[in-house]
Amino acid sequence: MHPNAPAHSHFVHRQPWLRLLPKVGLGAPLAYGVMRLVHAVLGS
Repeated sequence: MHPNAPAHSHFVHRQPWLRLLPKVGLGAPLAYGVMRLVHAVLGS
């Protein structure tokens, strides 16, 4: 994920960090799983 994505989302949507953090916490494992899946498909 782009390092400035959370800050960008915060400024664009004006959401409090406490509302944004759970989205990052859920998005990180999801992105990791997708990345692993892509590597598995490309590696096979």
